[in-house]
Amino acid sequence: MTLKESIFKLNNFSNKNKSMKNLRKLVPFIIALVAIITFSCTTDYTNPNNLKGTTWRRTSFPEGNNEVEYVDLKFITTTAVEGWTKLKEESAVRKVDINVTYTVSKSTITFTQSYTDEGQTKTDYFTGIIKGKTITISEGDATEVFTKQ
Repeated sequence: MTLKESIFKLNNFSNKNKSMKNLRKLVPFIIALVAIITFSCTTDYTNPNNLKGTTWRRTSFPEGNNEVEYVDLKFITTTAVEGWTKLKEESAVRKVDINVTYTVSKSTITFTQSYTDEGQTKTDYFTGIIKGKTITISEGDATEVFTKQ
């Protein structure tokens, strides 16, 4: 190898080394950019406008409840939700005959259910927590977890 060829290879290696150093400087920027894109694309379901039109499903039930395959909450407006259920031995999904509205304050969702019992209108309230793509509703010892579909 001639001196000229050695110098050319050394310069070429040096240029590649500089390119690698420049690329290494870009790595933190690229990681930050990917993180920003990833997290900015997540939907904030604590906003009723983002809940509208979504379906949330519960598939886990207490021991002994072998009849229900799943229960869906369908948020049809920014204040109204419908309940749907699928029984294991049936092929059809049935709408549950309930009148439920909801409000959201920060990550707390409050469901209001009105119904008639012995000729009197009654109202029950259920609260839950929205965290990412889950809504967890606790009532007494029972906990119901619904996952965004």
